[in-house]
Formats: sequence, structure tokens, C-alpha cells
Amino acid sequence: MKNRAGKIYKRIFALLCAVWALCVCASCGAGTPVPESELKKGIMQIPGSEEELRAAAASLRRTENSYLPERTEEQLGSYLAEDCAILVRRITYSSGRDQVTAYAADVYIDDMSQFLGYVCRTKSGSLGNTPADEVIKETNAPLLINADYLSARKWGLYVRAGVKIRDKGTEGVDVCLIGKDGVMRVENGDTFDYSAEKKSGNVYHIFSFGPSLLNGDGSPRDKDSEFHITDKYSKWNNYESSVGFPVPNPRTAVGQVSDGHFIFVTVDGRMKGFSRGATFPELSHIVYEEGATVAYNMDGGGSEIMCFLGEELTKQYSEDAKRIPSDYICILSEAYAFGKEQTGQENH
Repeated sequence: MKNRAGKIYKRIFALLCAVWALCVCASCGAGTPVPESELKKGIMQIPGSEEELRAAAASLRRTENSYLPERTEEQLGSYLAEDCAILVRRITYSSGRDQVTAYAADVYIDDMSQFLGYVCRTKSGSLGNTPADEVIKETNAPLLINADYLSARKWGLYVRAGVKIRDKGTEGVDVCLIGKDGVMRVENGDTFDYSAEKKSGNVYHIFSFGPSLLNGDGSPRDKDSEFHITDKYSKWNNYESSVGFPVPNPRTAVGQVSDGHFIFVTVDGRMKGFSRGATFPELSHIVYEEGATVAYNMDGGGSEIMCFLGEELTKQYSEDAKRIPSDYICILSEAYAFGKEQTGQENH
């Protein structure tokens, strides 16, 4: 009886996800959202216990000879369900006025429909800005981070759930593609061929911010000059290179370890003694040491945010500087959604 009820819940959840994607993307412009049937399912076996989750995540870390001085970590919490497992930790390195505080989440999902690219819309359907807590209430997402803040600029290529929101060029930046097959790739925008990608039929999400954080072989980058930062990138992001790069800043990044296993990282910044922020080489080494083989920088600064089980983990350096993002990445879980509906409480 329990298994039958579980199957019913799963079907209802899948239907709700499909309806949600349709509602979000219907206002994004021309196109039809990706049918859930086209998204890869059964990606990986989800860790079945706290011990398995910790062991799986720890086995992939590369922290024995850490690039980050005085690196320490503390487990903040975990979430376990049949379709999803999440392990969140606080990482600190350096000390005194130079200390850095970051948050890393190992994310295991069973179905690519659980990787939601949420776009904020006004009642009229135009791009808007929505506080994270409202997005969480609407999606029942156990984990949320900010994405690439597509409403802050008029350039770039943005696709969510297969629907093109904007295509105003990718020259001078790196683009990140999440395929229907669950594979994450980062490409140089100067040579990226969106038409060819569309013909392949594999486009699920495309983000335009960058830069890429790892080399093609998955190794980290040690020098500022190794990152794809152009004058156009700086201009499009409304800052001079000396401001956004290589100065330490609050950061957000997404990486992938393997099919169904993603790494989300946020770094607090501009608070001496708590967290000064990270440079790009430091962010590169954070995601590398967490096990990522490909990784991408999202918007940072006042946009940086990570919420886990309804709690905002990140700390903004100034309430006045805090931005309300226009788009997020949300991880969905059937069990978390129904658990909140049935009990009115969050699953911890």
C-alpha cells in the first residue's frame, strides 16, 4: 500500500513539475518548454543514508594538499529522499582580516526535471525580481542559489527549460549549457554555435555570465590571466576589470562532478574578519577541491545567496547593497514538496 501511494505521489509531483515549467516558460517568449519525458531520469543511485552521503561526497574531494591556506570545514546539514540527497558544509580558509567563508552543497538528483531554472516574472509577464523566500514558497525547493541575473543586462543568451528568453550574442563571454541528458558543459562564447545546439535537441538550460572556472581537463586555474575575461565581458557586466577582477568578491558557482551530481558554491565577501570574498583562482580551487570536473561562475556581489531547507545560509555585507535576483537555480524533491504540504513543516 505504501509503495502504491508513493507511486501516486510521484506521478502527481511529475505532473506539478510539468505544469510549473509550462507556467514559468510560457511567459518567457516564443517556444515550448521541454517535455519532462525528454529529460534524463534514473541518472544515479541516490545515497540511502547519512553515512553513505558523507562517504560519497568525501571520496571525491581533493583537499589533501589544499590550495586554500588553513582550510577547515563544518557540516551544516543534510537532506535525504529517494529522489534527492544534499549535503551542505561551511568552508573557511585564511584567517584574521583575510578570512574567507564559503558554503558548498553536494547535490544528488535522480531526474533532470529537478534542476529548475526559475525566471522571475511580473504579473504582466515581463522580467521581474522576486525575493528568494517567495520563490522557495512557490517551488518548495530544499536548495536554492542565485543564477546569472539575466534582467541586469540586455546582452547574452539565456535559455530555461528549452525556451529561449534572450539571444543577444555571446561574444566575449563563456556560456554554460545544461543538457537534457544531464551533462553540464562550458563553452567559449566566441565560438559557441547555438543553432547547432538547437539542432542536437539537447538544450535544457543555457546561462550567460561566466567565466569558466576550470580547464578543459578539469584542472584548476592558478592565475588571473588564465580566465576568459575580456573588455567586453567587463563592459557587459557594468564594471571595469579592476573592480570585478581580480579583486576578491562575493561569488556564486555551479559545478558538476558526474551525471546527477552537482556542486553549488557561494562565497560571502566584503566583510573583513568574517569573509573578504574570493578571487577567481580561489573560487576555481574551491570547486576543484570539492570534486567538480567542470564549473561556472554565476553572478556574485549583492546577488550571492544560498538557501537550504528554507534558511538563508549566506550573509550579505550590506542590506543596502543586497540585490533581489531575477532568476535562480532551484533543486526540487518530491518528498520535500509533499512533506511540507502534508505537515506544514519543513523536512530537516
